[in-house]
Amino acid sequence: MPKTGSLRLPSALHLSALMAHPPVVPWSTDFDEVTVSGADGPPRHVEPLALVMLAAWADRLRRRGGAVMLDLPSMQSPYLWNTGLLRVLGGGAVVEAGEASATSHWFPLSRMRQQHASRLHAELPKVLHLTTPGAKMVVGGAVTEIANNADEHAGPDSAAFFAAGWFETQRRVTIAIADNGIGIRKSLADVGLVAADEAEHLSIQKAMERGVTKAAGEVAYRGFRNGGLGLAQVRDWVRSCRGQLVIWSGMGLHIEQGERVVHSDVAPEAWPGTAVMVTLYPAQLGAFAPSSSTTQWGRIQQGRVDSPGLTLRPPVDAGGFASDKSWYIQHRLELQETLDAGGTVLVDFGGARFSTQSALHALLYASLATGGEAVLKRIWFDGMAGPIDEALRVVVDYSLADHGRLGREQAAKPE
Repeated sequence: MPKTGSLRLPSALHLSALMAHPPVVPWSTDFDEVTVSGADGPPRHVEPLALVMLAAWADRLRRRGGAVMLDLPSMQSPYLWNTGLLRVLGGGAVVEAGEASATSHWFPLSRMRQQHASRLHAELPKVLHLTTPGAKMVVGGAVTEIANNADEHAGPDSAAFFAAGWFETQRRVTIAIADNGIGIRKSLADVGLVAADEAEHLSIQKAMERGVTKAAGEVAYRGFRNGGLGLAQVRDWVRSCRGQLVIWSGMGLHIEQGERVVHSDVAPEAWPGTAVMVTLYPAQLGAFAPSSSTTQWGRIQQGRVDSPGLTLRPPVDAGGFASDKSWYIQHRLELQETLDAGGTVLVDFGGARFSTQSALHALLYASLATGGEAVLKRIWFDGMAGPIDEALRVVVDYSLADHGRLGREQAAKPE
């Protein structure tokens, strides 16, 4: 007797709907035939994560001999056609990411292969109307890293799907990719990085350690090497702009909002593969910030200084980012003590192109807000090779403004 099922999609497919219990979509159940319809007419909003997971689910079901039947009258709308979902669910030819016809602010659902990553790195920022160098670098880099991650953790006999969009009202970029492969735990276990029975949410945490995804990719599949940054770098970018990172693999679900882990535990339903969603808020990144109209760049000392009392060299990653906030926090007391002793500090960025307002704030704000321009004159900055100066100017401006405000408030206090 054929095993049949029905899938009624709600009007909005957000992350919360995907996490519902019982699940909106029985991801890991093997049906012979599933009919997909709209619960209250065509869905009016489908997040990129839902798009790619639905596509990977339908692909997996068909690979196993099942069929997806589309109830077109309850699903048909210009919006769903533009997303590419109806084509995929209806069994039409799947568009390759390297050939997708992107529309303004939206990159439609398409099949993702590793060789498409470089094109998406270059093309996606244009589709999403990102213009500043920092925005292009982060969004392009995030696409490359999650695409490479999918290639590592999927295996050769699976498919990965990609979608992305710019959401104007919330001023956010959301990128998603999902595959129906072996998952993160098995790909790491195959190269001895986790135990075969490790909890899957702990395997996800392991995959976000620096260098781990690179190590797995080099050993496990086809000698493929990712960018060496992997999910660890993507998480840094997400945290820097108070974005969101979602990783769902097997029974493991990991969600971060800004710098806070809001969920890292058992998923409500097993996902047969790996799904990743990255949401970025470009305006929150100092590297994206426009130069302040009140900045007096000449007051910031640039270049080398003879015999500084302290030289700080922030680590620079392979993408040209000097944005490791924990490093800046670790060294800010050392900077303050040198300045308090009357010394001079050199911050040598070593050719870095980008940083974030959040990271630079961690190092500089306390000293500048309390000491003002007298302190700034004893801090020199060198080795900036790109728009990192924009983030630096923003931090210097508001730190000195706060110094002036604090000084006025102190002077206004009665004796």
